[in-house]
Amino acid sequence: MTKDGPSPTATIEGLVATTATDAHLAAVLPWMALETWGYSLEDLERIRSWDAQANRVLLDRGRMVAFLSTFTYGTVGWVGNVITDPARRGSGLGRAILAEGVRYLQHSRGVRQVALYAYGHTRTFYERQGWAAQGPVRVFCGTLRSPPTPPKDLQVGPLDAADLAAASALDRRAFGADRALVLADLHARPTSRCALVRDHAGRLAGVGFIRDDGAELLLGPVVSTDEGSARALLAYLCAPFCGARALAISPLSNRTSADQLAELGLLPVDAIHLMTLQGALPWQPRYLTAAGAPEKG
Repeated sequence: MTKDGPSPTATIEGLVATTATDAHLAAVLPWMALETWGYSLEDLERIRSWDAQANRVLLDRGRMVAFLSTFTYGTVGWVGNVITDPARRGSGLGRAILAEGVRYLQHSRGVRQVALYAYGHTRTFYERQGWAAQGPVRVFCGTLRSPPTPPKDLQVGPLDAADLAAASALDRRAFGADRALVLADLHARPTSRCALVRDHAGRLAGVGFIRDDGAELLLGPVVSTDEGSARALLAYLCAPFCGARALAISPLSNRTSADQLAELGLLPVDAIHLMTLQGALPWQPRYLTAAGAPEKG
């Protein structure tokens, strides 16, 4: 371990680190199904479309024994989908694949910081690898109900492609990383509903997304500069989906968002942790009604 994080050579002797192939993507899905993460082959292929080498694997005599996905958001790298062969848990493969992900992000993508979301029972594992817990994040889930009437002095409507740059700048200010690629991808998906809100002077005050993920709707990112704009976005985004099951992720420190999500029928069901390496992520939780899932897009 170095002061900058896990050593690039922190792997188990005999393992080979490489880019995941089509066969690896197909083979890892049953592992993920055991964790009920809800990932599809389409999700993993989308990650690869952003960066051809983003999905990393460790091979033992040609057989995949560990997998993870990486994401590059400007100078911030993100790690997700950290998983190992269920038959070889506890043998150090988790540490090795995590080190490979960090190595790839730092040396091949040139990131300055790395972040991830960790479940509560895995927090200690990451702390032992040099990661720091920046703050808890709550997972909300439930059946959407009719949203309350939003403020009438705000202009809410569809997000146009011409507004993506401004929307991405607002999201970058709130999330602390450049997710322009993700927002453009969400905007292009036929299963997404995208919105923006402007204040009485016509200034951009918020942007939000909700999309059909198959098993449930994923709400987020929803970023706004004030409580009224957040309520207006939530009402616009969720109104067509009353009665549908939805999931959202929101920083614990944003107390207002919990009330707003509860009004929609979404209640806290789990807690995860934002973990960072090489310094805290410069995010602004008060602007994040729903943070989105960076490791899924």
